Amino acid sequence: MTATTSTPQMTKKKKIWILGFGTRGELQPLVGLACALRRKFDDVTIMSNINHEAFVKTFGIPFVPVSFDFSVTVENPEFKSAMANNEMTKTLAVMNRELEDKQGPFIASFDKMLADGDKQNNKPDLILYTLGLFQLAWLAAVKYGVPIMPADFQPRPYRTALAPPVGLPSLPLGLNVVYSKLFSRLFWHAIVRKQGPLVAKHNVGNVDPIAMVGYKNWEVEFTGRAPHPYLCGCSSLINEMYPSSGKGIVPENFHITGPWVISAEDQMGNAKTKETSSVFGGPDALETLETFLNEKQQQPPVYIGWGSMLCRSPEYMVRIAVGSLIHSNLRGVILGGWAGLSQKTLDKALAESKEGEDWGLSGQNNTNDSVLKYAKENILFLEQAPHEWLFPRVSAIVHHGGAGTTAASLRSGIPTIVTPLGGDQPMHGKWVQRLGAGLCTKGLDKVTIRELSQALLQVTQDDSIREHAKEVGTKMNQEDGNATAVEIVSAYLDKLEQNCDCNNYLGIQLKQQSCVRF
Repeated sequence: MTATTSTPQMTKKKKIWILGFGTRGELQPLVGLACALRRKFDDVTIMSNINHEAFVKTFGIPFVPVSFDFSVTVENPEFKSAMANNEMTKTLAVMNRELEDKQGPFIASFDKMLADGDKQNNKPDLILYTLGLFQLAWLAAVKYGVPIMPADFQPRPYRTALAPPVGLPSLPLGLNVVYSKLFSRLFWHAIVRKQGPLVAKHNVGNVDPIAMVGYKNWEVEFTGRAPHPYLCGCSSLINEMYPSSGKGIVPENFHITGPWVISAEDQMGNAKTKETSSVFGGPDALETLETFLNEKQQQPPVYIGWGSMLCRSPEYMVRIAVGSLIHSNLRGVILGGWAGLSQKTLDKALAESKEGEDWGLSGQNNTNDSVLKYAKENILFLEQAPHEWLFPRVSAIVHHGGAGTTAASLRSGIPTIVTPLGGDQPMHGKWVQRLGAGLCTKGLDKVTIRELSQALLQVTQDDSIREHAKEVGTKMNQEDGNATAVEIVSAYLDKLEQNCDCNNYLGIQLKQQSCVRF
């Protein structure tokens, strides 16, 4: 589980590209994985949204932009509104338009990099990719014969799973097993096949890798039945949510490695460096945080942070956070996230609040001045903080249930409260609760101050929950997802060197010099 920024000990001359798309939370595990890979291989590059360049380079990892500035998309009013109201269809519609409008030049430059490498016999030996940039990975595979390997953060909807795919309700009578095919077909028609014409338009030769792969091969690949390795940077404890009706818990080639992590030491080292102060908070913020953690000889504060989630409005979110702390009489550290939660947000929320609106106080004490006084004495707002270092030092952790934050909170051994919105978050909340390591409330858009306050009191006072959280943390800290993933990648690259005679796993005939029988 250790990722290091020290000079890698290069033992194999291999070129590995890692493709990742999305938020900081979706990129950070890939940085942890890249740090580990660089200790074994001499050429590891992360390719992602252009706004992640500074973050990646602070760890000494080469970076190439292959997608648009996602931080600009976040400021799109329509995207903000769709996210805030948990309207996934509208969110996807905005993303599809962003891809259509902005992704073309990046596809062209990616294609040129591959073409130049092909001419110079210097193509990547392997591309690891998350689902958000599958179209670039597939282009590399079907046009240039580059081996590719999925790198996910949660299990695929494989056919033997008795649990439904993430974000979908459970069906009775064992019918969850039919979900995988239905889900993969829906995903294909709603998202995957629409990327083909865009990719074809912007690469030399107008190759459409999605049309070449076709639905049949996609369904085999997406449901985990292809005979090639998959990496899943998730704890093996996720098997609690994925009982199997067939042999084994997951398909043979699906490797649940454990989470990919930037270690607490590396996060703290980054936070203490002024040149990288925006990544994990910076030295001044860290000093303020340490003072706040130590200033009162009582129960440690609660952490509340919703990362890239937007729900209703920043003012709504800060009222839920501050109000629940006041009502439970607990101290708290609140992280800004995409919503930008801060003292200014609190001031605005109070200015806009209606008379008598619930802020966790009762009777005559429920005034703006009382709220501000409590916040000044008991709440610290921060833009960023090193989770791996902070989480073990708090009394409870409240978050949205993203894959990376859920892993970090469970690994800390501290009780977790998940307030989900959509996607994989409800499943992660159920997972936390099933492990006995915390609670899952109503969605963030529905939970009340009183309900979140009650959950905070329960997880901070219930010895059973605290003990289970500690046990789960111990088990997860025994996993070394970084090292396990490196071993799998290394073994796969060795296999690629030994075989070269036919098709790749997507079912497309490749250039003979790059073909591999898996």
